[in-house]
Amino acid sequence: MRTISYLNPNTPLWLCPDKTCNSKWLTDEEGLTCPYCHLATGIKSNKKYSDVQNEIKKDDKNEYLIPYPVPELVPLTSLPMELWIGLPVYHPCGQEGNVCNWLLYDIGILVEILPDKNFEDEIECMFIVGSQSSLIYSASNLWVSKKLVGHL
Repeated sequence: MRTISYLNPNTPLWLCPDKTCNSKWLTDEEGLTCPYCHLATGIKSNKKYSDVQNEIKKDDKNEYLIPYPVPELVPLTSLPMELWIGLPVYHPCGQEGNVCNWLLYDIGILVEILPDKNFEDEIECMFIVGSQSSLIYSASNLWVSKKLVGHL
C-alpha cells in the first residue's frame, strides 16, 4: 500500500477523454493534457483524492498517476554551458515555452552536448536515465534544481 502524504484531500481526479488511453491522474493544475497520450485535455471528474484514497492505496496495477513533487527548478540554459556536463537534469512530459507539465518527468545525468541536426544554432543534450537508457532532448527542455545551482 502506498501512502501519499503530500496530496491535498481536495486534489481532483482527472480522466483522459481518449477512449484508447483512459488514464487517471491527480493534480491541482487545470487544463493539462493527458501525461500519457498527450492527445486530449483532461476532464475533471467529480471525485477528489479523499474519495479514491483507499482505492489508490490498494492499487497494485498503478492505474492512477500520482505525480511526485519536483523541487524548484530553473532552465538548464540559464547556466553557462561549461557547467552542464554531469548535472542531474529534469525533463517534463510537456512544455510550452517555460510552462511545464510535471505530471510525468524524466530525470538523468547530462553526459553529452550535441548540435541539433534539425535546427541550426540549437543544442541538444544526451542524458542517462538508467543503466541502459539514454534520452536526447533540446537544451531548452531540460531543467536543473535551483538549490543545486546555488551550490555551483
